[in-house]
Amino acid sequence: LWPCFLQQTREMALRHSIPLFLSLKPSLPPTQRRTISQSSSFSVSAMASALKKVLSLSPYNNTFRSSNCRSLKQVLVPIANGTEPMEAVIIVDVLRRAGAEVTVASVEKDLRADASWGLKLIADTLIADCTQTTFDLISLPGGMPGASTLRDCELLENLVKKHAADGRIYAAVCAAPAVTLGPWGLLKGLKATCHPSVMDKLSLFSTAVEARFYHDGQSVTSRGPGTTMEFSLALVERLYGIDKVIEIAGPMVCRFCFMHYSLVNQMFLYCMRGFTRQEVFGIWCV
Repeated sequence: LWPCFLQQTREMALRHSIPLFLSLKPSLPPTQRRTISQSSSFSVSAMASALKKVLSLSPYNNTFRSSNCRSLKQVLVPIANGTEPMEAVIIVDVLRRAGAEVTVASVEKDLRADASWGLKLIADTLIADCTQTTFDLISLPGGMPGASTLRDCELLENLVKKHAADGRIYAAVCAAPAVTLGPWGLLKGLKATCHPSVMDKLSLFSTAVEARFYHDGQSVTSRGPGTTMEFSLALVERLYGIDKVIEIAGPMVCRFCFMHYSLVNQMFLYCMRGFTRQEVFGIWCV
């Protein structure tokens, strides 16, 4: 029964995804729109081919990727005393695997940060040395009192606010969405998530949602150490596209669950939850 169920689930995911992609390309020729819209009678292979056709014509493919897929991205990860070490290290590690040039910057007086759980982190530079650099992404790890220290760093606040005003991606995990981004006003009018212990604080600054990670506009937020791998892969997708996620997730033996990718609607995401990596990405591999 499993192969039959799997086939039906993939068909359902494809049928629900195609209208979303059609809406992305209203200028698609009528004949092609009709053909793709009638895909309920297609085989899975034919539906996947139709979906790929829409993807190749979508604004996402033509504008986002063409303007944002430089081979080397500049990423800033600030750290402080009390930063959650798992979050900082996973973010840096995954983004470097993807090919990004990640700068770890200390907001303390020296390069060493006394992270949570007795671990020591050594930064590449001080935050004062980063103020004139343009980054593609700034991602804040959580942990307490690390997130509060990041919030109180005026240099970092000004840097992130200018970064956001320029339309660039900013992200935070664990306590940082509620304790850092929220008070800076960078989640106003957006949906976001954070560690369960500070969800009440987050609701003061944004619409709080319970999700392992969530992106809305330029922001990407996540919940804690256990969600940081998914969070980091979501950042890779925003910077490089889904192909890069596939490339680095496989060697890490990562069972990755899509939740809020910009290219895939909710029906597809939840249908695919819990499947193997090959099945999650099956829509591109048919």
